[in-house]
Amino acid sequence: LTYTPLKQLTTFSRDFIIFVRVLKKSGIKVFETRNNTNSSNSISTQGKLFYFIVIDKDDNEIQVTCFNKAVDKFFDLIEEDKLYEIRGGYVKINDRKFSRSKSDYKIVLEENTIITKKSENGIIKQKPINITLIKDIQTLKLYSIINLCVIVIDVGEILMKNTRNGLQPLKKITVGDISQYKIELSLWRSHSQWEIEKGDILLLNNVKVGEFKGKNVSTFDETTIKKNPDLSYECVKNLDEFVKNKRYNLENYFLELENLNEIRAQKVKELEDMSFCTVYIKDVLEY
Repeated sequence: LTYTPLKQLTTFSRDFIIFVRVLKKSGIKVFETRNNTNSSNSISTQGKLFYFIVIDKDDNEIQVTCFNKAVDKFFDLIEEDKLYEIRGGYVKINDRKFSRSKSDYKIVLEENTIITKKSENGIIKQKPINITLIKDIQTLKLYSIINLCVIVIDVGEILMKNTRNGLQPLKKITVGDISQYKIELSLWRSHSQWEIEKGDILLLNNVKVGEFKGKNVSTFDETTIKKNPDLSYECVKNLDEFVKNKRYNLENYFLELENLNEIRAQKVKELEDMSFCTVYIKDVLEY
């Protein structure tokens, strides 16, 4: 079986078969379209879509989009970091205003597309995940997008919050990581429906840094969550070993992120107390 390289796909491509790894997967998005039958009447119809970014063995990327019935058929099948063989669909010019891929083209899947999950074979390597530690969030700019590998310390109830987009479901949880600090994580909309328990490990891709009574993080449409992923992820393995004997005492094990400011203030005071001594630049930079 011969697979078509992603770089060879154009709008003239037909009956192609690709072998790819999924890098990112979006949530389901709902949209409305209006069909103007005449000047006084228009019919509004609701649709839905999701997309995922894939990569082939040559490190070429492309966005794959599913609409309506294809969403129902493929959304649960597609998982990040997994390998797939995809037969069918069509290729369109990629409008980069609405795309997360830099490719000139994108693939649209149809209801009759065939997707087969494949086992690992070493042909397409997994991409390393750039994980941010909670203790480093304190110094990040507002609205920074980061990845986290955390353990759940506490789980709140689902609440309905009034936002500029109307009432939205929200679940707040507290999470910690190997930096031994904890932070509040807000799970918005569909992410609030996750059944999460104390002691679960979460691998979070694309969460947004916010600030309300201290730094916090929250999910948005581009966020993906893996609950208790396998130990093939180095960060998951390290975190699992870190908390192996502490899962039932998590509340008292992690420090509040705000304490970092107190620690820094103490270090600055120590430096001021050293003003009668010789201080080297390398030591000043540390503070």
